[in-house]
Amino acid sequence: MKNKHLILLLMGVLVLAIGSCVKTDHLAKREPKLPATPFHYAVQSLIAIIPPGNPYVNGNPLDSSGLDNTPPSNPTTDAGATLGRVLFYETMFSLNNSISCGSCHKQQSGFGDNVPVSLGYEGQKGTRNAIALANENMNANFFWDGRVNTLEAQTIMPVQNHKEMGMENLDNLVKKLSSASYYPALFNAAFGSPEITKQGISEALAQFMRSMHTFNTRFDQGAASGFPNFTPQELNGEATFRAMKCNSCHGGNNLDNGGMGMDHNMPSGNDWANGGLDAGFPDPGLMDVTGASSDNGAFKIPSLRNVSLTAPYMHDGRFSTLEQVVEHYNSGIAANPNLDFRLTQAFFNGTGGTTGGAPVRMNMTSQQKSDLVAFLNTLTDNSFVSDPKFADPFK
Repeated sequence: MKNKHLILLLMGVLVLAIGSCVKTDHLAKREPKLPATPFHYAVQSLIAIIPPGNPYVNGNPLDSSGLDNTPPSNPTTDAGATLGRVLFYETMFSLNNSISCGSCHKQQSGFGDNVPVSLGYEGQKGTRNAIALANENMNANFFWDGRVNTLEAQTIMPVQNHKEMGMENLDNLVKKLSSASYYPALFNAAFGSPEITKQGISEALAQFMRSMHTFNTRFDQGAASGFPNFTPQELNGEATFRAMKCNSCHGGNNLDNGGMGMDHNMPSGNDWANGGLDAGFPDPGLMDVTGASSDNGAFKIPSLRNVSLTAPYMHDGRFSTLEQVVEHYNSGIAANPNLDFRLTQAFFNGTGGTTGGAPVRMNMTSQQKSDLVAFLNTLTDNSFVSDPKFADPFK
């Protein structure tokens, strides 16, 4: 009997050892497939890629000021963003080599996730929905609660989070990446040295994310000329979008309250909102950062770009369809002491509006709601979600 138990124990150890070797060998043989000529990522001016005539700029002229968060110390280059792309999809970023940034920011989902709350490296549930990535070069605060104000800092935080990727000691990440044969050349091309560094990791990721521009929707193509490319239903939906004052929160070139240069500075400004999801405060949101009770339950207003692909919606992923989101704003806004003034009856009626006021009831018809969803579907950039330069290079 003892011999039998010993044999079983040895067999178990052998299986674990083989499994470990297979996993290690798999990672060692995992090579990114990169084009001989690098994809073009660097953009000299955002003016060149943002279509003119956007009717949601709210009177702010489109100029070169305040449109790009790129620091002088980390300009986007083709080599840097190429490295960032490989890092974005690198599973060695997680403690058990199981997930990458791209696991929770899926290209086919508009670089959002298709579950209410993403799962970490051991299947742990996070606390909030993975916010979709869109034109990150136009943002000044990141995450639903705006806890950091540089993209370089944002890129590393999920890696170190004990629930998400679990690599709390970045020195260990550097050691892991150093075991891969392909990184020295990529770092050398990007930064002039084959040394793998924590700074280089964050800067390359930031360059890749800044390069992820999405301005090729049917909305963009028709904005300057009154949307001749829209169906009658989509035109009605665009008119409903403005009539219901949706653009008071979702305006500007990125459809997230104006982009850089409006109110993207902490403490809270107009790009944060308590959306009346609850009468109470199940999640403090922005208050976690500012400590101000007036920010309790306020969250970053996300971009509507590619919104048809980024379900489920809200910071907690509570709504699975656009129809449910529209109905919330039509009839379901909860009375909350911190309800954003733009969601109050007084603001909707044009008589001001104050925080915590009576929630608006838009009373849209079924046709108006359907038209509005049709308009939101025009904000999808199919070229963005199929562009090979943003795709997983390990596939």
